[in-house]
Amino acid sequence: MDKKVKKDQKSCCCKTKKIVFQVSATNATTVILTGDFNAWSKEGLKMKKEKTGIWKNEVELAPGRYEYKFIVDGKWWTDPSNKRTAINSFGDVNSVIEVSA
Repeated sequence: MDKKVKKDQKSCCCKTKKIVFQVSATNATTVILTGDFNAWSKEGLKMKKEKTGIWKNEVELAPGRYEYKFIVDGKWWTDPSNKRTAINSFGDVNSVIEVSA
C-alpha cells in the first residue's frame, strides 16, 4: 500500500496544468502565442478571438518558469495584464509565468 502512495505522489509532480493565456486586441486580425515552451516559434499557437475582442488559448504546461509573448498582427507584445517580466538575451522584455506543481 505504501508503494502505491509513493508512486502516485511521484507522478503528481510531473503533471501538466491547463493555463489560459489571453490578451485584449479588439482590432487585431491574428494573434499568436509564443514562448520558450514552443521554442519561440513565430508560427506559435494561434489564439481564438472571442466576441469581446479578447484572444485566448489554453496551453498544457508542466510545472516551471516560462517566458512568453504575443505576436499581434506581426508585432511582438508583452502581456499587458502580467506585470512579471524578464529581460531576454536581446535586451528586450518578455512576460513571465510560473506554473506551480
